[in-house]
Amino acid sequence: MATQPVCRYNKFGFCKYLENCRKEHVDTLCEDLSCDIKNCIFRHPKECKFYRIYARCKFSEWCKFAHVKNDSEIEKLKDENEKIQQKLEDLEKVINEKDKMMENIVQSMLQKFKKLEEQIHNSDVDNEAEMTFCNPSEVEKETEIE
Repeated sequence: MATQPVCRYNKFGFCKYLENCRKEHVDTLCEDLSCDIKNCIFRHPKECKFYRIYARCKFSEWCKFAHVKNDSEIEKLKDENEKIQQKLEDLEKVINEKDKMMENIVQSMLQKFKKLEEQIHNSDVDNEAEMTFCNPSEVEKETEIE
């Protein structure tokens, strides 16, 4: 029994008969770039026109045609990626600078609060000292006069 010939529709793209086709369907893609395509039994799918034109295909991974990204698109994506990475690095630097500024502000505020606490504590001690030296009868006389 002779082997069935390879279906040329499946070989270069899509065969509408699928499993019901009278010819053989091979799903393995040819990886030899210098092969004789006419005599090769492996698939050599054409480029998907929808993916080429619109950069997407509704069949995505199930599409029988080749989804080839052109080099200019890849270069654009690389450039865009580099720009985004540079922006990210710049933002990280700005965030680090802001963190340092905030830490300095917090330290400064803590020092000011400590000084204020000391001043309040010292003024409380002075007020207590004045009160201990006062004669209670003198305080009563001053309040009566007022």
